Amino acid sequence: MKRPVLLIASLILVAACGAAPSTTIAPSATPVASIAVLSASTPAPTAAATPSPTPRQAVLPGEPWLAFQGDDGGGTYGVRLVRPDGTGTFFPTDTVPGTEQLHPDWSPDGLRLVFSTMGATARDLWVTDADGSNPDHIVVCDTCTQADEPAWSPDGKSIAFHRQSPVGAKSVSTLEIFDMATRQSRVVLTAASDHEFYAPRWSPDGTRIVSENIHDGGGQLVIVDLTAKTTKAVHITADGYWPANPDWSPDGTRIVFFAPLDPAHFDAESDLWTINPDGTGLKQITHFAAEHGIAIHPDYTPDGTRIAFVTGKAGADTSVMVTVAADGSDLQPATSNGYRPGLHPRFRPTP
Repeated sequence: MKRPVLLIASLILVAACGAAPSTTIAPSATPVASIAVLSASTPAPTAAATPSPTPRQAVLPGEPWLAFQGDDGGGTYGVRLVRPDGTGTFFPTDTVPGTEQLHPDWSPDGLRLVFSTMGATARDLWVTDADGSNPDHIVVCDTCTQADEPAWSPDGKSIAFHRQSPVGAKSVSTLEIFDMATRQSRVVLTAASDHEFYAPRWSPDGTRIVSENIHDGGGQLVIVDLTAKTTKAVHITADGYWPANPDWSPDGTRIVFFAPLDPAHFDAESDLWTINPDGTGLKQITHFAAEHGIAIHPDYTPDGTRIAFVTGKAGADTSVMVTVAADGSDLQPATSNGYRPGLHPRFRPTP
């Protein structure tokens, strides 16, 4: 089973897996963020002039920006940057060949971006400076179909990603780490047949990776301890309800993810949840699905006080980027001048 590419965030392992906690997903007793807080209908994107790709914007050290994927009113679908006040939108990665750029992630110093892009035959990984200069083709998928969903390590030395490779009539899924110094990629884990990795994200201390583990019956979140003598994965969610696109809080105490109301309809109604890294403390933090809405692509802000994500009505053509407080309250546009369409929002670290 493959996830729809725009909602991309596996794994019966060759190594033994830990037993899944008895966690099950159930509505929260306390109402939290709801689409009705904003309006009775899908939040309307704020009108904005189509940006010009030239002249290229300066992205100064320590300056706040929001990276996301979209077309922003026209042009090639790719990575966009916008200031938190909604100004300065531009297309930094038009310096890179290919189409359908996806899944941007910031280096921990905020100076570079990593993302995937569709080349002639497969999806590869690229790194550029924040303004799009110095493009670097780091992972070339010459014998695979995709290398995708890159995540920069907290020390800035490595990038985790998942790879899908054809082997005969089947596809083999691997979780890999690319070393920026040696320019070599190593396989951390290989999924068993009919299972796939998606959406790896590093713990703040760089010792663990959380990832999706999906298969035809649904999915789980798993954590891989990179310091263990034997690399294995531990399930932290129950099987079957397909938690997706996990992200760690900056203090390492919580993991946020989204889950569809019906695992058989991944693109339909969904909400955000948080959980402890040991699989306890599952908590619902949005109530969009009850109103036929979606809450997808969550990402903690660098200071950990808020969660950026995407919302809209299920099945609608346009979704917008918003934030909530870490407890699910105080729903706001991701840009202060109004709602902006886009997917996979990530605020720039400004150390």
